[in-house]
Amino acid sequence: MPPLFIKVCVRLVTVLASLSLVLGLQGCQKTVKPQASEQPKELVQPVLDPAQLVLFEQAVEALDNGRFGDAEKLLVRLEQKPGKFSGVQTNLGAIALRRGDAAIAKLYLEQATQLNPNNKHAWLLTGELAMLNHDYDAANDAYKKALVIDDTELTAHFNLGVINDLYLMDYSEAEIHYERYLELATDSKDTNTKQVKIWLKLLERK
Repeated sequence: MPPLFIKVCVRLVTVLASLSLVLGLQGCQKTVKPQASEQPKELVQPVLDPAQLVLFEQAVEALDNGRFGDAEKLLVRLEQKPGKFSGVQTNLGAIALRRGDAAIAKLYLEQATQLNPNNKHAWLLTGELAMLNHDYDAANDAYKKALVIDDTELTAHFNLGVINDLYLMDYSEAEIHYERYLELATDSKDTNTKQVKIWLKLLERK
């Protein structure tokens, strides 16, 4: 059976819609075609001024070098400037999640998805947070929202397979996501592929 917790990518994500910057939430991805009505509306994101851009780039550098405390201080400074940015809230949520502060992480991630419903990384982190809280329905919903944005997202497919297999007992849904994961996981170094194949075999016995 799948492990009690999800395979979550350990690096933080740096996503600012206006700049399209991403710093590592690397991991596992998946499927289920949503109806057109579920597609979130694109929101116009604010543009960084030069001073904000400097702070953001410094925060990115700090995150990339594992200096999460420094990154958080820079992001908080950026948050206090005029205008709100979904990527800033996402990274503050990710740092809080890493620190074990679930309540603060939830607050930041809710702000991130409100500011930009198309922020895939915020939905992935929301799913991770829900799993930590053993709220599997909420995790299921968050990962599906990530797939509405990008239906090739391995993290979402992998974790939806686990959630539906182990917790929600929706085995047909689990099979869909496991199979989609195997279709997408073409990297020969992917360590989850063998395990997912075993889980698919076990599903046949249920």
